[in-house]
Amino acid sequence: MPREKSAPKKAPTSPAKAAIETASQLALNTAGQMMKQAEEQWGQLMRNPQVLALVSATMEQSMNLQTKVQEVVTQTMKSMNMVTRDDLKALNRKLDAVLEQLEELNSKMEEPEPEPVVKPAPKKKAAPRRTAKKE
Repeated sequence: MPREKSAPKKAPTSPAKAAIETASQLALNTAGQMMKQAEEQWGQLMRNPQVLALVSATMEQSMNLQTKVQEVVTQTMKSMNMVTRDDLKALNRKLDAVLEQLEELNSKMEEPEPEPVVKPAPKKKAAPRRTAKKE
């Protein structure tokens, strides 16, 4: 741990102050050495395959437990007829699909339709007249 440069040292005014200053310098040096040793030991520990295997197994068990708890909560909510997060997500997907269809229909309604060409109906031929029979 780098230390900042301090102001030039003044001569201690009493032997007690000198002893305190020496003790604090010794404590700082010792603390720095301890930190350095702790960092080195931690690095060695994290490179140990056995420790890594234990950490990995612990993390995997934690994630498995979290999954199981989520499953239990979901089942409990379903048994109580409560809406779950998955239910809300499915409902949102359906709602999004309906909104897309509605927007598509609205855009089709806004487009002008071509006017239909109306052809005049052909004239019907008059049926021949029937005359009354003479008896």
